[in-house]
Amino acid sequence: MAPDELHARREALGYTGEQLAAALDVTMRTIRKWESGSSPVPYAIDNKLAALEGATQAAIAALVATLETLPPTRRSITIVQEGAIPPAGITPPPGAGARWWRAIALAAARQTGATIAHRHGGGAGLPLTRA
Repeated sequence: MAPDELHARREALGYTGEQLAAALDVTMRTIRKWESGSSPVPYAIDNKLAALEGATQAAIAALVATLETLPPTRRSITIVQEGAIPPAGITPPPGAGARWWRAIALAAARQTGATIAHRHGGGAGLPLTRA
C-alpha cells in the first residue's frame, strides 16, 4: 500500500494518527513512518484497515436505517462532544473517536437528508432527535 493511500484511508475513516495507531496496535511513530514513506506499510495492514472500514460502513448503515424510521422532517443527528455512548445498533470500531462519529454522521445525513447539530457536554454519542 502506498503512503498516500494509507493516509487517505485513515482520514476517510475519521481517525487521527494516534487513533489509527491504537486500532492497529502500533506506535504513532510507525504510522508517521508509513505515511511519510520512510517505512513500507506491511501487507497485513490492508486487511486490518478493511475490517475498520467494514465496521464503519456497518455503523453508517445502522444509523441510516434508524433515521429512515423517522419522518423526513424529523431526521436529525446530535453529535455530543463528551461521554460518547453509541446508539443501539452501532458498534464503533477500535480507536474510534469524535472524528469517526462525525464521519458516520455526515455519511448518514447525506444519505437521508438528516440535519446535524453539535452539543457540548455529557450524554449519548449520536442521539437521534425525535422531538
